[in-house]
Amino acid sequence: MQQIVIIVEIKGDDALVRSDQGGCQGCEAKSSCAALGGQQKATFMLSVSNRLMAKVGDRVVLEMDDRAMLRATWWLYGMPMLAFIGSGVLMHALATMMQWSSVDLWAVSGACIGMAMMWRVSSYVDQKPEVQMLRFDSGEICLVQE
Repeated sequence: MQQIVIIVEIKGDDALVRSDQGGCQGCEAKSSCAALGGQQKATFMLSVSNRLMAKVGDRVVLEMDDRAMLRATWWLYGMPMLAFIGSGVLMHALATMMQWSSVDLWAVSGACIGMAMMWRVSSYVDQKPEVQMLRFDSGEICLVQE
């Protein structure tokens, strides 16, 4: 995935960039922008390595590997959801086997604890997608390209 951004600050070898989503009326990828707010503007800031030696105000194209984004999404959403379901089922089975009262309450508590633990584990896994500064912007109108 590629994104056109504006350099707003230089910090040593890194550049702080800003992207304003929206305004892609003629862009084929504008449906991708809907996930970021549709026609409303959604601004995000990101620090990237300034390998092009760009200056403040320059427009550059950033690229991120789609697989890395999917991997990060899996660790952020998929694994905690599996932990939620799995630990809930296990806790329900344990509470039933041990004949504890309020089996459903035990199952929900176990599910929440399992999900919280997986979120904690996920925070230790480095799943930050690699973002690279590719080139200076050629002036294309589309902000998001697949």
